[in-house]
Amino acid sequence: MQNIDTILDQAMALPYETRLDLIRIIKKRTMEEERIRIAEECRNVEQEYAVGSIKSGSVQDLMYYLENDDD
Repeated sequence: MQNIDTILDQAMALPYETRLDLIRIIKKRTMEEERIRIAEECRNVEQEYAVGSIKSGSVQDLMYYLENDDD
């Protein structure tokens, strides 16, 4: 936590407009990182579906599976 406190102290020492720019940059980079993470997860799910690791069905199929799963 000390590292975060140090970073926050340094950020707060910046001029107001620079801090706003920093916030915008961090938000933009974080959103891009999230997009990449979601795309990666989608690729993984598509691969699992292609090899049969994931099943598809209706809500009724899911309910039946959950109610009758003995595992």
